[in-house]
Amino acid sequence: MVAALSQCLVQLFDFQLDRGYTLPAPSSWVVKDNKWRATRYGLDAIVITDETGATAPLRDQLYELIAELEPVAARLGCSDELSVARDVLEHGASYERQRAVYARTGDLISVVDALVSEFEQDRFWLGDGGGGHGRQ
Repeated sequence: MVAALSQCLVQLFDFQLDRGYTLPAPSSWVVKDNKWRATRYGLDAIVITDETGATAPLRDQLYELIAELEPVAARLGCSDELSVARDVLEHGASYERQRAVYARTGDLISVVDALVSEFEQDRFWLGDGGGGHGRQ
């Protein structure tokens, strides 16, 4: 997933540079603040989207980025790998799924079992009623 996302971004930026576009270069304060927001709130962060301080949900920004990268992924042959990023947004990141399991069971062994199950089956463990996202 991360490799596909990175590969698609590099390809997109290369394409844009070849056509004379200028790559985005946010101010350091925007980068630092967004880094803090993502660290503190994970995928539920509200991130700064421009130099005026406008904000948007990180999940929404990532959905838009993935949609923009889908044609690039198709050309590179990594659509399946990129689609995992969309799956993470839809089913929750690992930390969200782990918290959901713990909230349902109150048991850390169940959290470990869910992680093992995900690894063995190479798919998200949704348990009783789905993983989902959001702060627990």
